[in-house]
Amino acid sequence: MKRFFSIIVLTMSGILFAQAQVNYTCLTEMDGTDGSSIPPPLSNGNCEPMPDGLWHQYKDTDQYVPDMDTSMPFHVPPIKTIRVNVNIIQRDDGSGNFEDTEETRLRLRKVFGYINDFYSRRAPSDPISWVTELPGHDSRIRFSIGNTGEERIYFYPNSSWWNSNSLYNVQSYIQNNYPERLENLNMYVFKQASSNHASASPPDWNNFSYCQHVNAYYWIPEADWGVSMLLAHEFAHIMGLLHTYDGGGASAICDPDDPEFLRDVFLVSLPDSTNCPHICDPHANPYETYGDRITNNIVGGSEEEVYISPMQADQMHRAHCPLLPQENMSHVANRMSLW
Repeated sequence: MKRFFSIIVLTMSGILFAQAQVNYTCLTEMDGTDGSSIPPPLSNGNCEPMPDGLWHQYKDTDQYVPDMDTSMPFHVPPIKTIRVNVNIIQRDDGSGNFEDTEETRLRLRKVFGYINDFYSRRAPSDPISWVTELPGHDSRIRFSIGNTGEERIYFYPNSSWWNSNSLYNVQSYIQNNYPERLENLNMYVFKQASSNHASASPPDWNNFSYCQHVNAYYWIPEADWGVSMLLAHEFAHIMGLLHTYDGGGASAICDPDDPEFLRDVFLVSLPDSTNCPHICDPHANPYETYGDRITNNIVGGSEEEVYISPMQADQMHRAHCPLLPQENMSHVANRMSLW
């Protein structure tokens, strides 16, 4: 099972950080889609794990689709808001990056507003006829850097760190001096690079103390819109999404028999006609030609990455369903909370 974020939660690592109190229940049963009772996938009535039960639950890519189907236990999730810290590395004199000004806060609030727009209402450029889209195309995932006037934007004037673009030194400093900041997803902004780009640390299945993060580089105001899509793409990686194309360290899964194969992204007609992998072209308009394998998927690599499929939203939501291996049990958060 994955341990998820450092970008905002450290979730699947068995540690769940929540701003609000969260109650847990042991999942003991689930209704079948036909109304019948089916064996509990995670545990028995005594909250003891079933053999391979956790993996059986996790690999079912229809388990957490937020389609608001009240007949399914996990299909009506609250909107999950991921708390993000923005850590900005400057020269000693505060120059060389975003400055500690209201203009910076306004720009970053605007960028995160764009990101939340992408996660809440964007339709596909190349719709597949058999796919039932999410209501309003809403993934029910959001991101927050804090309320106006209380933004979690932190500045680190250190020319050595600025020159080296060293993540290690910044993370060590935060861990030693502000360990509470590691309870959120951390985004690090370094000095401007030759082009706008960012990266995300992928989930680690084997390291439960591993903190995920996103690295970005200073960008000019004219790039706010484009960088917002870039960050939305990287945040999707944090929650376990792979590219819809080959390459980039997170290639698409094109084997229809793989439990992670995204049917509603690649299965263009039933029963088995796929167009996997898609084409990555950051300069291509995904709306120009239907069926050219250049799409507006949030991890699709085109000039507009904004759409999230139902199965991709499922992958994101299961990242928020924590496993607590130290108790040898699985738990399900059953109240709205900030993650």
